[in-house]
Amino acid sequence: METRLYFKWLAILCAGMAAFGVGVMLVGYKAPTVGLVATVVLLLAAATLLARRACRQSSENRH
Repeated sequence: METRLYFKWLAILCAGMAAFGVGVMLVGYKAPTVGLVATVVLLLAAATLLARRACRQSSENRH
């Protein structure tokens, strides 16, 4: 159960940081450079994978 919560909180953290990066670009504080866009994409990918892992972990614990 603790592993599932760990993955869940990491997914939320990654999604939050990606949202912050998108917000920085939308507000115009920083131009969308290759590095910033790549960071946002990687954070979104990590959030998705961690969320899937958390769901898989919870389904494994039920059986």
